[in-house]
Amino acid sequence: MSTINSQPDYLITDEITLAHSHFVSWNRELLVLWAKLLRGFYGVGSVAVQLTRDHRMLEPPLLVAEERIIEYLPSVDWSHQHLITVLGEKNEITNHFLLDDTSLALPGSVATFTADYTQEDDFYEVIESSNDLFIESQKCFVEGDLSETEHYLEKVIQANPLYSRAYSSLACIRWYQKVYREAIQLNLDALRINPKNFRALYNIGLDLYDGWYVTEAAFFLRRCTNCYGEFQPAIELQGKIEERTLELAKARHEKDLQSKALQELRDLGVRDTTEDFSGITKLRFNFGGIDFFNDEEGGTNHD
Repeated sequence: MSTINSQPDYLITDEITLAHSHFVSWNRELLVLWAKLLRGFYGVGSVAVQLTRDHRMLEPPLLVAEERIIEYLPSVDWSHQHLITVLGEKNEITNHFLLDDTSLALPGSVATFTADYTQEDDFYEVIESSNDLFIESQKCFVEGDLSETEHYLEKVIQANPLYSRAYSSLACIRWYQKVYREAIQLNLDALRINPKNFRALYNIGLDLYDGWYVTEAAFFLRRCTNCYGEFQPAIELQGKIEERTLELAKARHEKDLQSKALQELRDLGVRDTTEDFSGITKLRFNFGGIDFFNDEEGGTNHD
């Protein structure tokens, strides 16, 4: 189940750039979310999307690292924009720069539930499963048998494609296997079935937190606890976000004080002999694969 919208039916053009631009505009919020999630895992670079002839995405986006593309591009301000590279069916390439000011939105549901299995039924399964196959998958997961866990989860999906918890649980398997693109996609798929799947919301919030997107992580965690206020991992992570927000505010304040002090010295004609104050708090930011200070692990994805 793709979470990328197809190009509008009325858009039929031979102009590759125009077609790609429409695709990016049509899917802007989701592409920005992908860019932030991939940056959190891999560092900065271009988010590459391969399209079919009818402008549908072939597979989840991948990130092309900065060092592989920087010689072909002008200087990029990675702190304020994302680069989306769209590849057409015949390898036509267009680049699109998106400012990092797009508000996030949850994927809307595209699932059609029936009287036999309603969205409310699915929500209760997310809280506590009664599905025998899913319960078997949990047992295998606790025992560390990821292969058997995946086997049972696939059986669950085959029997009931609307069972959203199977998708968010399979995302945990991909997370442990470090197949992050699929993990992201599976969590988004779970939300496309049931936007109240609080485990998928938590997983995405945790991934954003690990990438130091504090505001975006808080967005998903708020929705997680709004859906189910007793989910303890989300409550604990929200507490860590509050602490990190205070750290960032303190660091910005200290940096402002440093800049003001340096400017006052320059105004007095004192020569600046250092570019850094040893007392300045250094912020960790997963930027180009460099961590500026070590931080404890945020947590683990939840099935």
